[in-house]
Amino acid sequence: MAVEYVAAATPVNIKDVDALDKFETESEEIPQAVLDELKAKYNWIYYAFFFLDGAVMWAYFSCLSAQDFYATKYPSVKFSFLTTMFLTWPLSLGYVIQMWGGLDHALGHRLRMIIGFSLIAATGVVIIIHDWFDLSETTGAYLCLSMFAVSGAAHSVSEPVLYIIAGLFPDEKFTNAVQIGDSMAGCVNVVAATIIRLIVGGYKSESGSTAVNVSFYLFMGLLVLVSFLAIYIHEKLSNIPAVKYLLDRADRDHKKKALVSLRELWSNYFRVAKLIAVPLVAQYMMFFCTLTLFPGIGCTSSMHVIDPKSNAIAWYCSPGIIASFSFGDLAGRYLCNIKGVWSFFSAKSIFVISFARWVWLPLLLMGLYASPLYAFIEAQTFGLFWQIIMYFLFGITGGMFATVTIGMAPLMVSQADRQAASALMVMALYLGLSTGSTFGYAIGNNHYFNVGL
Repeated sequence: MAVEYVAAATPVNIKDVDALDKFETESEEIPQAVLDELKAKYNWIYYAFFFLDGAVMWAYFSCLSAQDFYATKYPSVKFSFLTTMFLTWPLSLGYVIQMWGGLDHALGHRLRMIIGFSLIAATGVVIIIHDWFDLSETTGAYLCLSMFAVSGAAHSVSEPVLYIIAGLFPDEKFTNAVQIGDSMAGCVNVVAATIIRLIVGGYKSESGSTAVNVSFYLFMGLLVLVSFLAIYIHEKLSNIPAVKYLLDRADRDHKKKALVSLRELWSNYFRVAKLIAVPLVAQYMMFFCTLTLFPGIGCTSSMHVIDPKSNAIAWYCSPGIIASFSFGDLAGRYLCNIKGVWSFFSAKSIFVISFARWVWLPLLLMGLYASPLYAFIEAQTFGLFWQIIMYFLFGITGGMFATVTIGMAPLMVSQADRQAASALMVMALYLGLSTGSTFGYAIGNNHYFNVGL
């Protein structure tokens, strides 16, 4: 797919990149030579961001796509609700500590990516080999969940780098590339898991069989390969002179700000947060709502409707529910490539929409057999498809509006404040994920609305 270059509106008056050392970082100007190279290598840079965030999210979606494997192997542990919680809280806490402790630049973007992806690869290896040891069900389950937590912490080291770097560019398309890469990872991941399962064991392979286990090992092996490829791609991206200029400029700005106290750092974040308050709250609510309702309610919708001994039960949650949401999310993010989408929605309208998405709660409860709102007692099979359709539409709204908010916020502030704005938007995203997954777990564990009964 060709990506259209959008010319920067930033004034230009420096033509020689060799003179960059003399360039004042506080200036809003970007050298013409840098803009020219960004234009020439626009597609390569765009797809590098696309792949890199997809690689980060591959770990997250690998854990989600293997829901049925975990549920069969460890039936006493509620993986459909615990997976996202164990992934997102280390992610959120790790990022908040880095950001508000002034540690977000302590390691440098290169080392952070190497550490992050190396840890993700290591968790994949541990998850693969843990099944070779004679562990009890509880020990094995919580070993997997602990690896999810390590993966989430590694995520907090690597992905924020991509959002912050993308926010340094003179238009929102690179941030959009990160967002689309995020969503594409979910689609490709669940498709890969499905294809491997079909090739190795076929549709009628029984849960817990050798074929299912082997397909799981191969699937998690992809995570290791993707992680090391991501390290290579990031090195290539960082060595592009125009990208290196933006990174060096941001580092010089940061070194000046590094002399300030934590109190001054926090004051700066609060100042920028006031400027982007509306999209900031909208971003949080988008992801809080999403992780509250996905995937727990959907994955429990097959209870009392599909025979637990049938082949279909092994396919409903993943790929059924997981894929429908992932493809909807991807569609929503791709819609943001249409120019009119960005101009059609304002910050205030996105704010209202972020709260309006809660209408999906009663819509999803209509397809949950135990719910008092269940509407398909005479057409239970259609009720299962209703959930898949609802999650597809839910994904479209989340993908589109979350992309608009995170691309909008950095452009509401000056160049010097864009890094802080991007950091705040990522914080809102992560906190929405973790608090939403926790609320979703509370719904399932306490059987609110009869979920899980």
